[in-house]
Amino acid sequence: MQAGETRSRSGAEVAFMIMRVLATARVLWARSSAVPMDALYVLVPAGAAAVTLAVDRLRDEGFAELLADGSIRLTDRAARECCPTGEPAGVSSGRV
Repeated sequence: MQAGETRSRSGAEVAFMIMRVLATARVLWARSSAVPMDALYVLVPAGAAAVTLAVDRLRDEGFAELLADGSIRLTDRAARECCPTGEPAGVSSGRV
């Protein structure tokens, strides 16, 4: 592979990268967070077709939802499954 080339990603890799972007957005911008699809295409190093397919599969599985403005976010269910204690990943409760 040459410098500047994007390697082919499996569907699972693309889905994981999308989930990571959506989870980060939720931590940063709270429940109302959503990522525009155009931004997702830039943030996930895979082709637009692979990102679109992964988003469709995440939506089918109930992990992501497409909003009326065309942006996407984690569903409440997915957020609960990712952070079962109710504390977003990376946020400390002050316990050592």
